[in-house]
Amino acid sequence: MTWTRFPARTGPATQTCSKMSSSGGSRHSRPRQTFLRCWVLLYGTVSLEVFGHLQFALDDAAPLFELMLADLAAMVGLSYPLPN
Repeated sequence: MTWTRFPARTGPATQTCSKMSSSGGSRHSRPRQTFLRCWVLLYGTVSLEVFGHLQFALDDAAPLFELMLADLAAMVGLSYPLPN
């Protein structure tokens, strides 16, 4: 069996991500990049918990979620007090 290499996609989203990562982003793309980073972390963590993909490692995912919220808050300059 031989594998063929597919050409890389070069659509608008790929070009935008490339510009953001290579130049550090413009003043308009930084908030968008921060929003996307926060959304991916939040959505990913919730999805992993909802679909049971954290059960092998955690009995309770709430502390992980709280730590993730504290990290996201720090990323945008806020403070999030962790529960005791």
